[in-house]
Amino acid sequence: MKYVFTTILAFFLAFKGYHQTGFSQNAKDYIETSSSKKVNDKDVDVILADPNLKGSPYANQNFIKGEIIDKSIEKKIDVYLRYRIIDDVIQVKSNSTNNDIYILSRSTKNEALIGESLYLFLENYPIQMNGTSNGYALVLNNINKSAILLKRQVQEYIASKEAEDSYSSNTPLLN
Repeated sequence: MKYVFTTILAFFLAFKGYHQTGFSQNAKDYIETSSSKKVNDKDVDVILADPNLKGSPYANQNFIKGEIIDKSIEKKIDVYLRYRIIDDVIQVKSNSTNNDIYILSRSTKNEALIGESLYLFLENYPIQMNGTSNGYALVLNNINKSAILLKRQVQEYIASKEAEDSYSSNTPLLN
């Protein structure tokens, strides 16, 4: 009887742990639980919570059905994704109704297919953008395997400030 009780207890604990993220074990290998990044020495969560925020920090406001692609073992995992431009991260949800949002691990072995848009993580760009030479790039043309056209999306954060006099205007939060 003790064995049966222990088995049932272990089953429920395992189910609860799986249910908390909603991801299969395969998807958990590709996500991070922390999203505490900074932009211009200001926490991204503080920027996003500001009611005066103008513009969108996302390439697409909604999560879109897509895939995490592990190039090293040619594995695809179905998830919901969106690209947050302001701090160059790809956010992941297990399904469209789940409120838990995770961050895709930044690795050159991973690709993210968001709808029809393919994002690659690249290291050592020849130029720095937003203070780094690493980041995601959108693949614009992948017909010819010998060369691909990439687009790096960046968004500048400018802290808002009130107009100093009647001749100037307020500064928005995103540019």
